[in-house]
Amino acid sequence: MRPLELVLIVSLLVRACLTFTPYRRTKSLRTMVTFIASAILLAQLYLEGWRWQLTPLYLAVFAALTVDLTRLPTKLSDLPGGKSIRRALLGIAGLIILGLIPLLFPVPKLPKPTGANLVGTLSFEVTDKSRSELYSEEQTDRRLAVSIWYPAGSKTKRAPWINDSDEMLPAIARSGHLPSWMLGHLQYIKTHSYLNAPLLETGAKLPVVFFEHGLWGYRGQSTFLAEDLASHGVVVVATEHPYGAIKTVFLDGSSVAFSRDVLPASSDPDYDAAAKRLAQQWADDLSFMLDYLSSNPALTVGGLAENLELSQIALIGHSTGGASSLDFCAQDDRCAAALLLDPWLQPVAETILENGISQPVISLFSDPKLHYFSEANAERYATFSANDSAPLKTLTLLDSGHHNFDDSALLSPIARFVGHSVEKISAYRGFEIIREYANALVQSYLLNESKTLLEASSPPFPEIQVEASTLMPAADQTEETLKPETVSPEPNPDTETPLSDSPASPSPETDLPASSGN
Repeated sequence: MRPLELVLIVSLLVRACLTFTPYRRTKSLRTMVTFIASAILLAQLYLEGWRWQLTPLYLAVFAALTVDLTRLPTKLSDLPGGKSIRRALLGIAGLIILGLIPLLFPVPKLPKPTGANLVGTLSFEVTDKSRSELYSEEQTDRRLAVSIWYPAGSKTKRAPWINDSDEMLPAIARSGHLPSWMLGHLQYIKTHSYLNAPLLETGAKLPVVFFEHGLWGYRGQSTFLAEDLASHGVVVVATEHPYGAIKTVFLDGSSVAFSRDVLPASSDPDYDAAAKRLAQQWADDLSFMLDYLSSNPALTVGGLAENLELSQIALIGHSTGGASSLDFCAQDDRCAAALLLDPWLQPVAETILENGISQPVISLFSDPKLHYFSEANAERYATFSANDSAPLKTLTLLDSGHHNFDDSALLSPIARFVGHSVEKISAYRGFEIIREYANALVQSYLLNESKTLLEASSPPFPEIQVEASTLMPAADQTEETLKPETVSPEPNPDTETPLSDSPASPSPETDLPASSGN
């Protein structure tokens, strides 16, 4: 809850408590408190902004102001114990209930980055004229929106959490079967990034991570992770994949919404081919972006691209983004390693499952007890891990759900009780662990530093369960192998949305995903 929101609730509680006192003795004080509450309301609207969760509080201030100004006969009796106390108790109870609304639907606070550097961010778009868009009714070139987070040299204007929030937030709300206005308060989320800030001058090439969002996701869905990596001197490039993202808004104001042509119902004969076509398109997007950055060294802020080490990059992909990360690594030797966050394996090409890839892979799955995925996902991953000869580590983040890997884990303390795929683990604790493994990936495979965390047979986090590993030191090697049932099974991508799951659990019969980012 934001500061002025809390002060507003306190002022209304004081006003309610005054109803315990004789009206004639506290008439002036009541009016003064009401005026103070009114002033706080105006300040809150101006400085913090309106959000629907506070509407009952706004109405309560208006009602108190009306009563005090017009001296309506609804004023409480000054007799002890009578109507005044009953009304006061009802009023206080009502205010407590009203105050719960903004607590249950807060403006989330992103965790602070743990590195020493400031964080800058910029967004742009590019067009690949060598490829046609697969999902457009018109014959158009493939057009991409991109955001980059990087270590910054100084502060500028604070960047928004989500670009084009007036279009994006209604789209996200509708995808979760919510009224279009219900997530409007998310525009007030404060990031730790500075818009178009000057690049930090280090005199050395900066390591690069490509982040891949999930189906129905968007490029900023894991800002908690991008900001942290950037604060440690890493450049994070997040490409938004139009038609597979929840919505993409371009600089000229045009937009592309998620297309059902991307992935038909699981019962459709073309389902498997469509999933693989999607992941391959995303992998090709990544190769194009890497070529683009390599050939445009003067890109944007302070010649950002010329300061990037692009010969070897790391991939971090969530859900469907995990599949496209594997596809990219299989086709592009500029991939040094990959971290897969609760990956969905259906879109991965069969040749990759049967032959593996040459780069190290760290897979961090959600807790299988949530049954977010079908068993087929576990079986496909078991096939991949059995055939992959490169270093591989498979982990489970206990008590986590599919969306404990993105910012939407912060949406509401009751999210997991209403169908959103998060579990008991604290959102901030989950973020802390994910950040540690992401930074370890960079240190180990881009900076050639210690692999201590990745090699540990007993991780320092009790929430992490090691399922299988070929990264352990020789003395720690065991015959432990991956059991399919220990890994989160395949999503029903037919029920996914970026910020909220549908109230019902996914089932093979559903037609579209109801949780963010397969």
